[in-house]
Order: sequence, then structure tokens, then C-alpha cells
Amino acid sequence: MSCSVNTTARFIILLISLITYLQTCHALTCYENKEDGSVVAVRNETWKYCAIVPALNSAYGTSEGRMFGLGPQNDWTEAYDNTFAFNDNMYKVLTVCILEKYDFSSISPKMNFGQTVEFIFRCVCNYDRCNSASTFNGYINSMKRDSF
Repeated sequence: MSCSVNTTARFIILLISLITYLQTCHALTCYENKEDGSVVAVRNETWKYCAIVPALNSAYGTSEGRMFGLGPQNDWTEAYDNTFAFNDNMYKVLTVCILEKYDFSSISPKMNFGQTVEFIFRCVCNYDRCNSASTFNGYINSMKRDSF
């Protein structure tokens, strides 16, 4: 009788461990910038991708880099889903970088936001902590390093 109790207890512990693992294995960990300037790793079950908006020095000034997680709740992810699906044993998409244009004058032409058109360059990746660097050069180097 004690043998079957021990076997049952071990099975229950194994089952609970497996369920816990399966619940967390789909969560993605991404780096995020906090309002105080710190960067922290955040785990979220709804994120499918990590993103970086690299720090830029341009004629318009300097912008700080931003890091964050992306999921269907905060972005349209279908384009990324399709792109990252094109993988096989010889080829793998590591990151997708896009330059976006937002025209805020279309919201309300009467409102003057100063600069009504904004351009954003961001890169998206799909494994834990893949958005670790705040500069584009650092990001690309870390992607190459992580891919081996």
C-alpha cells in the first residue's frame, strides 16, 4: 500500500511540475525601459516578440533607445508572425527591422503638434532577452553572437 501511495505522490508532483513548466515555457522575457531610466527584464505570457528602438543621433537631435515587449495586445503582430515562420534547418530569421512613418495630421488636421510626421526605426526579435542592447550596432552584434 505504501508503494502505491509513494508512486501516486510522485506522479502528482511530476504532473504539477509539468503543468507549471508548460505554463511558463511560452512566456517571453524582454528588456524594458522604466520611467526612472533603469532597464529591467520583464516576463510576460502574452508577448511574442521583444523590440528595440535604437538610440539615434541625427540632425534633429539625440533620442534615447527604448526596449519593450510586443504581443497582440499592444501591436499588430501578424506581419512578424509570417516573417519569423520562414525558418528551416539552413535559414533562420533573427530579427526584423522596419522604418515606420506616422502622420499625426490625419488624426485632426486642425491640431498643430509641431511636427506632425514622425519616423520610428525599430527591430523585433523572438527569443528571451534578445533586445539587450540600446544601440543598433550593439543590437546587431548581440544578434550575431546569440545565433551561434
